[in-house]
Amino acid sequence: MNASVEKEVLSLSSKTSQELRKMYETASKGKAPPYRREYFIRWISHWLQANAFGELSEKAAKKLDYLAEQMKEGKKVSSENPLMAVGTKIIKEYHGEKHEVTVSGKKLFIYKGQPYKSLSAIANKITGTRWNGLVFFGVKNVKTN
Repeated sequence: MNASVEKEVLSLSSKTSQELRKMYETASKGKAPPYRREYFIRWISHWLQANAFGELSEKAAKKLDYLAEQMKEGKKVSSENPLMAVGTKIIKEYHGEKHEVTVSGKKLFIYKGQPYKSLSAIANKITGTRWNGLVFFGVKNVKTN
């Protein structure tokens, strides 16, 4: 986050309810609703960041709505793919041969100089059978009973 935006967001918690309501009214160009102080801190934080960095993409907003709905229904919510930093090396020994994969970007992996869109495709290339790539490379644990 931009240092000045971060500083401004962090300063909100030290403001009075009256100051927050005034900021809300200035930003929204409307009268502040009779909500608690925490609401205004969240709303103004979002507004400051959206002005500095832009709103969420439609795809990201839909994903967040979906995850929120899943949580309301009491379902466990987790990332579909664990985040792996670019440059991360994943090493797997299979049938005595060492296989090295490099994370090159979001959903982009390099194996033996070739780009692949998924670890599953690489696992298939190595084994000749269908595998969940996250499980094959040990990035995701298999649940056992």
